[in-house]
Amino acid sequence: MKKLAIVLMMIILPVSFAMGAVTNTAKHKQYVQMAIKRDASLSLHKVTWKGKKWEYLVEHPTNIRHIHTVRFEEILDTAGQHGWELVTVSHAFHFYGFYFKRPLLAKKLKAHRVHLTQSKAYRAKNTAIAQRQIDESIQRRIANEKRELAGVQQMNKALQQEDANLKAVNQDLKTQAKLRK
Repeated sequence: MKKLAIVLMMIILPVSFAMGAVTNTAKHKQYVQMAIKRDASLSLHKVTWKGKKWEYLVEHPTNIRHIHTVRFEEILDTAGQHGWELVTVSHAFHFYGFYFKRPLLAKKLKAHRVHLTQSKAYRAKNTAIAQRQIDESIQRRIANEKRELAGVQQMNKALQQEDANLKAVNQDLKTQAKLRK
């Protein structure tokens, strides 16, 4: 009887996990499909702003936990010589980030848009690759769970057969004991 209870638990748990995996997989796929649709368009919105356009630069100097005034001036002077204006400085987790901006020249606008389009295409490609890997992993997991479930079902049938055989032998022994009396 204990064997039968253990076997039933072995069957119920993998089936419930497999059903949960299917539910989670469906929800995950729906979320990813929405994200892919959102980022699927590789085109950029048309520039309609007639005012000044800016390009931005973010600098994170390496191995700097404390900014000395000389180093800070060096960063600002170098950026300023190239036309960059300091917008803000961030300090997160003991690392500094310098945010600069400068006017975007009309001749650079086209190259800048090409760069943005390429970045978006690269991100979309990597998202598709990651999604394919996730889907393959989920399919392997579901296949493994199905194989385990089939093994547990086989074991359950064998135990049920063994239980039936033991009951038959037990019945035979009782019958023989009655005949001897």
